[in-house]
Amino acid sequence: MGKAKWYLGMKIDQGLEYITLNQEQYIKNIVSRFEKSFKHEFKIKDSPLPSSFIPSKKDCPSTDTQIKEVKLRFGNLHYRSVIGALLYVSCCTRPDIAFAVNKLAKYSNNPGVTHYRALLHLIGFIKGTSNKCLKFYSDMRQSPCYKILKENNIEISEDTTITFSDSAWNDCVDTGRSTGGNISILQGGPVDHSSHLPIPVAMSSGEAEYISAAAACMRASHLRMLVYDLKYLGTLEYDGDNMDYEPARIIVDNEAAICMAKCNKDTAGNRHVARRFHYVRQGTALKEHKFEWIGTKFQLADILTKVGNRPSFNHLWSLILHEDI
Repeated sequence: MGKAKWYLGMKIDQGLEYITLNQEQYIKNIVSRFEKSFKHEFKIKDSPLPSSFIPSKKDCPSTDTQIKEVKLRFGNLHYRSVIGALLYVSCCTRPDIAFAVNKLAKYSNNPGVTHYRALLHLIGFIKGTSNKCLKFYSDMRQSPCYKILKENNIEISEDTTITFSDSAWNDCVDTGRSTGGNISILQGGPVDHSSHLPIPVAMSSGEAEYISAAAACMRASHLRMLVYDLKYLGTLEYDGDNMDYEPARIIVDNEAAICMAKCNKDTAGNRHVARRFHYVRQGTALKEHKFEWIGTKFQLADILTKVGNRPSFNHLWSLILHEDI
């Protein structure tokens, strides 16, 4: 590797074959700081959240006795400070904790014992995985992402924007809404990711996937235009109004969502879906993006929609994150 550079708490190593980004030192610093304030050493964990954790406002303290209990047990650990520090990590180099951080952030105003325990679990996870990094390849054909796409007969070129999209139907016990997630890949590494909770209550898993895909298509469209500008801006070939460029690939693991994207007819199963989500159909018709199916085993966005205690997640994490050498 070449000489390391530091930027906003991130270490950037550049070599001939790839570039890596990590926040190992930043993570070690915040873990040490919170251990000192909490006066307790965090145990290393192998998943971002406990397998039994179900995010719910029902676990927020509602009586004076419950509030006093929380302050007595966790008063030395400032919940919002931890969430703020972890949000920065999740946004920069650790998409594997985005789901956990976003779920726990919802209870920042009134966290309960269950939420604090989950937060301690999350700190233990990043403590044990502080050396994980993002890797971008000079030849994207050497990346794990390219290899799994090729294995699933999904053809891409070096300039193709790849966005994995997934949804966990009806996973919010408080509202019945479905967590959506997407992660975009360029040169074999993640450049954009999101774990979010769309407002509409989906009536089926297919609808939940379709709504999540709408967000993925918008993010992919922006990246596609950005890549086009970087490649052609200032040249005679550039035409920002009539961009003739490689369609973005939207990778989903739900065939119903793909059918909804390709079919312009309204049916009993989708006529209630808000028109704004049919941006998916418009982009498909204009060939701005193209839907591809992939099995759940290789659905990278799965880590952005679920707790992450399943054995398969270790495989997904290995496709996105690498150990810094």
